[in-house]
This record gives sequence, C-alpha cells and structure tokens, in this order.
Amino acid sequence: RWAMALVHLKKFDEAIPAMETALALDPPLAVAERQELTFWLGLAQLQEQEYETSRATLAKFIGLFPAGAERLPSVVQQMPAAIRIPEA
Repeated sequence: RWAMALVHLKKFDEAIPAMETALALDPPLAVAERQELTFWLGLAQLQEQEYETSRATLAKFIGLFPAGAERLPSVVQQMPAAIRIPEA
C-alpha cells in the first residue's frame, strides 16, 4: 500500500525500492497484488527514464499471464489483470 501511495503521489524514485521490497516478500504477495505491483514498477521505472529496466519489468508482467488468458474465465478469476492486457 505504501508503494502505491508513492506512485499516486508521483514519487517514483521512492516508489521503486518500495515496490521491489514488496515483490521480494516471503511469503510472497497474492497473485493479483504481484501483477499490479509489477505493472506499476515498470511504469515507475519508465518515468525515471530507466528504459531497459522498465522494458524487462513490463516483459515480466506480460509473462505472468498464460497465452489466451483473457478468454479463460477461471484464469481471469485467479489473475484479474489478465483482462487488461490483450497480449496475454
């Protein structure tokens, strides 16, 4: 929540390490939370002009979804962000 608050405040330089810490938690976050944070991490990196890192993070985000996930109700239920990305 703290990381997302920093994103909403456009404090991307502070949000990036907060999101990285949250994504590294053990036990891990729920699937939907990991998806959401990975997406916003990529965008925050983009805003900070960390282009290669952002590209890798957003590729990882897309990789969180199996091919055709947006057409499978059970997958969409488990991974709600799947309906938002047509490449999934």
